[in-house]
Amino acid sequence: MTRSARFRRAFAGAVSGALGALLLVAVVPAGAASQPRYETTHTRSQVSLRIDDNGVTVNRNRPTASVEVQAGIVTFDVADARTDTSTPATVRFLNAPGIVLDPGPSERTLAVLRTYTLAAAWDGSPPLPDTVSLTVGFPMLAPPAEREHRVSVTVGRSAINTPRRDSRFVEPRLPFSDDPVHTAPWTTVSSGPGRIQLRNTSGVRQNCTVTQGSEVSSVILRRSATRTIAVDFAGSRADVSCTAGATTTQFALLVR
Repeated sequence: MTRSARFRRAFAGAVSGALGALLLVAVVPAGAASQPRYETTHTRSQVSLRIDDNGVTVNRNRPTASVEVQAGIVTFDVADARTDTSTPATVRFLNAPGIVLDPGPSERTLAVLRTYTLAAAWDGSPPLPDTVSLTVGFPMLAPPAEREHRVSVTVGRSAINTPRRDSRFVEPRLPFSDDPVHTAPWTTVSSGPGRIQLRNTSGVRQNCTVTQGSEVSSVILRRSATRTIAVDFAGSRADVSCTAGATTTQFALLVR
């Protein structure tokens, strides 16, 4: 083989190896790097209100008489712009008498999916005529980073979460419902056959159940164990509960 032929052969081999390395770099890490990891958070909304001599409006560039928020923690900022402010005024939820907003910033937890009527008034006076309609809607969650009917659940020492799904505190409630108030964090799942993968990261044995109405599936998770439960997501919810000693953690899967 001549010197020039050996050179051409070596050059071709080097180019082939470099292209293979580039393909590996481009393809392999991309899938892993794109996987987000979610932590349970509060759903938060903000509303600015303005009281004037005619009542209350939503305080925007163009004042409006209606506003929408997501179920969760709502931060209100009430400005009193009446001509005479010698008598303190408040904003009252007419169809929820226990909720009253004083001027200034304040927070309220609104979990019931309904529309409230807000009016301005002060002690001994009827509500002023201009009111605000405030509608509480279902929170908007980010799309899951896993298959639609697979739910990855991590069981820790003090909490359960779904690292591949956006999850929230403060579970939304239907109006006038007799259902108990649920305090566990939650996320959403699609209806239909699915799987719940339970991964124990607590370092201790966990006795877990998945409850849907009258159907209960039980599983024991030893230290660092992972188990999968086949379920049919139906009805309105599935509740995951895990107990280790005197500690019980819970999580809700709301079927949407």
